[in-house]
Amino acid sequence: MRKYIVLLAVVLLPVAGAFAGRLAGPVLARTHYTVYLADRIRLETADPTLERTLESTAFRTQGGRRDDLYAAASAVERRFVIGGSALGVWCGLVFALAVFGFNRTRRREIYEINYDACLACARCFRTCPRERAGPTQPPDEEDAA
Repeated sequence: MRKYIVLLAVVLLPVAGAFAGRLAGPVLARTHYTVYLADRIRLETADPTLERTLESTAFRTQGGRRDDLYAAASAVERRFVIGGSALGVWCGLVFALAVFGFNRTRRREIYEINYDACLACARCFRTCPRERAGPTQPPDEEDAA
């Protein structure tokens, strides 16, 4: 049953990541200069009372065409949507593998001593196969005293 849950998570988390990346693409695209400028030109065209920025004034004085700017901004936004989806798939896959795949710990039958972290807890003594068998020789009289 656990294998099916892990398999389902490894499939669903990248799909969910792709969906989230696709939704985040247009928002992230607004950080690009061309998309920002196109949005600003749209706002200024819709509301003539809005104060113009240096970027929009420079665009208008250079004789730039709004349609070309909008087409370039649309192309940039598409690239961000594709890149966001790819990043979402990658993040979802990494998260799924980290949580379900690589976090498994193996069960040890015999305790392995880590001398750097040894606290003398005697766990190694209790699980040692030599110590479980018991003493093979009778104790010496000197050791008993």
